[in-house]
Amino acid sequence: MKRLTTVFFSALLALCLLLGALPLTVSATLTEEQSAGCVADHLLQPVNPTASRESKNLLAYLSSLTDTDRFIVGQFDISTSDDTWNNITNQFGVSPGLYSNRYVFNHKYGETAESGLQIGFSNVEQANSLLEKHYKQGAVLLVHADQFEVQDYISQIGIASGRYTNDWNMIEQLDETNPDRDMELYNIWVQYCEAYIECLRDLESRGVNAYLMRPFVESNYKDFCGKTPGAYPAFVRVYQQFVERWKNSGLKGWLMTYSPGGDVDETMEARYPGNTYVDVLSVTYYSYFNYSTPGQGGSLNPKSFKDYSWYVRTGKPIGFSETSCRTGDWTVAYSIGRQSWYNTLTSMITYWPRVSFVNCWANGHYSLLDNTGGDTLEGN
Repeated sequence: MKRLTTVFFSALLALCLLLGALPLTVSATLTEEQSAGCVADHLLQPVNPTASRESKNLLAYLSSLTDTDRFIVGQFDISTSDDTWNNITNQFGVSPGLYSNRYVFNHKYGETAESGLQIGFSNVEQANSLLEKHYKQGAVLLVHADQFEVQDYISQIGIASGRYTNDWNMIEQLDETNPDRDMELYNIWVQYCEAYIECLRDLESRGVNAYLMRPFVESNYKDFCGKTPGAYPAFVRVYQQFVERWKNSGLKGWLMTYSPGGDVDETMEARYPGNTYVDVLSVTYYSYFNYSTPGQGGSLNPKSFKDYSWYVRTGKPIGFSETSCRTGDWTVAYSIGRQSWYNTLTSMITYWPRVSFVNCWANGHYSLLDNTGGDTLEGN
């Protein structure tokens, strides 16, 4: 239990010292000069050439957790309130070390024909207020922006127009080097990117100087744009162009993550945008069938994260941007109960020591650290 307590709580203190985000009575124990010295041995060069000192320190801190018996545990709060987060804090007397939220995709047509389609997000004020709050409390931030939804929306328009029969290769229409790209679809993508940048400008204007951002979400999973082998080169180009757009945005706090599904391995290298475009590997990993007998305890199968060795070879910090504590099939998880979060987390430490953070998803009791249901957090 001592080791898991360290995993859940003390990592937050270390990060707060690096970022200077704790109250004066605590942060005063470490001067700015001392803080710089603490991270010097672990400092990695961020993708962003104009990265803030705080984002450099965050990257160094995540790297320093590699091959230790500690990682940061976080909770995604998918709503615009703090209900889940507050329940967890009330139960444990301390908050998780990582907080994530998302900008919710919104599209509408302007009042005039000339104004056309307008792409944006519907909850920027609420999301940024919560992100600012948790940053100033010392949490690591993971920021999503419904990228799958906008790609899905682009696909719907393309298919409805009759120009395309499926969405697998539509990623090519978002490639700025494609001279024959569909400009209607490409312009939607550009609007989306610009709207996302404006969200983050507002976030940084609030004093948030370090955060992980998660483009393309589960980029190797499900029916995302660019899934078929013929589209892999276009996917890589679009990802790299997305990163270049961020490098030219003037934003300083971001660290770029690459976030494929953890149980898919056949496309990993072919779709990877390259180390010069990625700061942190943030994997989607759910424990679908990793327990021997549903409801009867047990631990993760060390072979279930097929690509772990590949991630290690990149040399990048590794985290789970989405994870859960499921038992068996998604459709019956509620009825049969679930395994112990304690077993899940300690198994991750044992089998995958390079993991630096674990972020619990928000849908369903198998994904929450919240134990208010009475039997949803075994082994707490």
